[in-house]
Amino acid sequence: MDLFDLIWSGLLLMSDHCSCRMGINIIGPEGGEDIGQALERNKTLKELNLFNVDLLPDGCHAISRGLAVHPALTSLNIFNNNIGPGGAKDIARALTKNNTLTSLNIGSNNIGWFGSKDIAEMLKVNTSLTAVDLSLNFMGGEGVQYLSEGLALNNTVTALDLISNSIPPKAVEFFADMLTFNTAIRKLDVTYCDITDEGAYQFARAIKVNPALEDLRMYGNDISSDGERQIALALKENPRSLTKLWGISLGPFAELVFRLNPLYFHECNEVILKCYVDEVFEQSEEHIAAMWTQH
Repeated sequence: MDLFDLIWSGLLLMSDHCSCRMGINIIGPEGGEDIGQALERNKTLKELNLFNVDLLPDGCHAISRGLAVHPALTSLNIFNNNIGPGGAKDIARALTKNNTLTSLNIGSNNIGWFGSKDIAEMLKVNTSLTAVDLSLNFMGGEGVQYLSEGLALNNTVTALDLISNSIPPKAVEFFADMLTFNTAIRKLDVTYCDITDEGAYQFARAIKVNPALEDLRMYGNDISSDGERQIALALKENPRSLTKLWGISLGPFAELVFRLNPLYFHECNEVILKCYVDEVFEQSEEHIAAMWTQH
């Protein structure tokens, strides 16, 4: 019995609450075809992890056929399989029919703006996904604009990962427009997305009014103290917006935030005490903590 026969037999015999993890085993498109066929018959698999198994577009196409009809799968990880725009289209088409999947990791697959458009169209109608990872996908500004349009009509995605997708200022503006009224997204990671001060201003605009965002990660972007000040002023106006902020240095502006809105320190002090990780500021953590406890 070869590897593919084992895959087929194993998936068919799996019972409730089972997971299949085959990361870093190069099964290729042929293995993807076998897994796809097994998914069409298996009724109980909950989690499928195919991280870095070299599915390529053909293998992803087969997986998508099984995903479209599977009645129980809740998590799919196909990170780093070079599925390209065609694979993204197949996954998107399947998820317009599937209503059980809650977590999708499609990162590092070079889907580009074209594949991003298909994912965005799927998000307009999908009502089950809560966590989506699109990191390292060369989405570009056009892809992020399409994604913003999709998320504007989606009320179920609560965690979104866009790490290392270069997002130009105009696309950040579209994304911020979406965030001004999106009531679902709680956790957002835009680490290493080439966001500038102009982009920080757009995020600040959204933070001022966003009712839901709790965890924002912005490490490794090109944001100066001017952009950081805009974020600080936004937090002053909407202290309930964020409880975790990573990669933005509020240190020089912490006293400003406190002076204008003391509630921020009481409701969201976790931000202040956790954001001093990138550099040393004039005010130490101890000073900020003491200022908080005194008031």
